[in-house]
Amino acid sequence: MVFGGHTLMTGQLSGPPPITDDQLAYDSLGWEIANSGIYQTHYASPTFLNAYGDAADAILDLHGSENPKRVGPWPTAMRPPLYPYLLALGNRLLGRQFMFGRLINLAAAALTCGILALLADRFGGWPTAVVAVGQFCLVDVRTRMFARTLLTESLAMLAIAVLFWVFISVMDRRRTRPYRGWIIAGVVLGVSALLRSMFVLWIPVIAIGLWRRKRKSSETGTASGEWIPIAGMVLIATLVLSPWMVRNLTVLNGFQPLGTQGAKDAVAGYSDRSLRGMGLWWDPRAAGLFDDVGTNLGSLETETQWGRTSVALAKNWIVSDGYKLPVLAAAKVFSAWRPWNLGDLYVSAFALLGWIACRQTEHARVAGILWLACTLGIATTWSTAGRFTVPLLMPIHLFASLGVVHCWRSTLHDPPADV
Repeated sequence: MVFGGHTLMTGQLSGPPPITDDQLAYDSLGWEIANSGIYQTHYASPTFLNAYGDAADAILDLHGSENPKRVGPWPTAMRPPLYPYLLALGNRLLGRQFMFGRLINLAAAALTCGILALLADRFGGWPTAVVAVGQFCLVDVRTRMFARTLLTESLAMLAIAVLFWVFISVMDRRRTRPYRGWIIAGVVLGVSALLRSMFVLWIPVIAIGLWRRKRKSSETGTASGEWIPIAGMVLIATLVLSPWMVRNLTVLNGFQPLGTQGAKDAVAGYSDRSLRGMGLWWDPRAAGLFDDVGTNLGSLETETQWGRTSVALAKNWIVSDGYKLPVLAAAKVFSAWRPWNLGDLYVSAFALLGWIACRQTEHARVAGILWLACTLGIATTWSTAGRFTVPLLMPIHLFASLGVVHCWRSTLHDPPADV
């Protein structure tokens, strides 16, 4: 109710998204998949443009100024496919509209909040659940902000909430049928990577972290057999990803199974400009680094050439300025995790306190593995001013609520809850 009410109050449930960010591309992909069956953008499509009213000319100017082909049919491998196909489903069912994708995100935020409440009650009692829900819905602006967009943050937040819940379950040695949980975890990991390619970088960190955790908690203290369910999880995640990878290997001239976005933005993660900007992402295309790429190429060939140019620039910087890599990685991590407002500061401080108070518990260790995976993913790519940390908001708010209640009980000298 909170997320839906906020979206209605801001008048952003059914209106067009901004034309200057990723929402426009997702909207165009969803419309083209529904109508042509092709994974492409087509900003000049009359039916697509009509929904934007007076902003139609600005869309054509913004995206067609450097290369007029960019506003025409543009088959792409730039964005992972799950959310565009969900938008296409809405367009098939409801026609041209902007509401379906936002309703999905509102539902994802609400479900994430529900999982948060269940786990907070489980680990800290009903007062912790009340605090957790209040913080998640009212204090943290990110949960409301992304729930009303045509972006993937809310669905990614739900996916990691489910993954966290499943990992807590499968790490419990009292369970008699843990393999079902590992299968679910593999499916969720694969689905997560179909939402955001960044999650592919999480998979090895999660696998190694869980393997080490299982080895330490085993009765024998050895790793014998502990790797088998984890390897199965990784295999299942790969199978879920495989249709997207096969498609990219088929249509792209080169080995880019996850698409072209990572390669295109490589120089945004490794350059002096990145270091000056504290590791924050910047657009190489808008900066003119791809001006020499010919406009006579097809769309997929153009994206591939962008990637080759960007990767070459990034490699040259690493070779010549590799000694700056530790500082650059630290800058990326700092700009991603730093509080951007008082609400962030409050949540982050109590989340750290709550995690420290619960550090010997299984849920704290699982959260630590996920936080490490997220942090290393940012350190090896780029920062987006906190957007890459949004998927972890459920465990963050869980430990923030545990931290608040821990302080409250300590102040009142109540006996601590079994966290």
